[in-house]
Amino acid sequence: MGISGKIKIFLSQDILKELAGVLVGRKFRTPVAFVQQTIHELSEIAEIAIAREKINAVKNDPDDNRILECAVAAKVDYIVSGDSDLLSLGNFRKIKILSPGDFILGI
Repeated sequence: MGISGKIKIFLSQDILKELAGVLVGRKFRTPVAFVQQTIHELSEIAEIAIAREKINAVKNDPDDNRILECAVAAKVDYIVSGDSDLLSLGNFRKIKILSPGDFILGI
């Protein structure tokens, strides 16, 4: 449930699939068993949001739209990300998009 129950973490199945693919891919080459365990643990601590709308707001990296879809479905207040394409939006439908550092400074 996040830090002291004050922060809720939301993920979607699409985000988890992408994460698994990136971790086992050429860049990180993480062992599959470790990735499976990590995905399982993330699924245990996060709430899984079901995206009901396709969003096409991030043109440079369309995969980033999955983050927006999850955030909209979960009705969150913040997206915390280090991704420059998401951060360049600043906000999306009243959802503030902050770097981890800016988010921590603000809570």
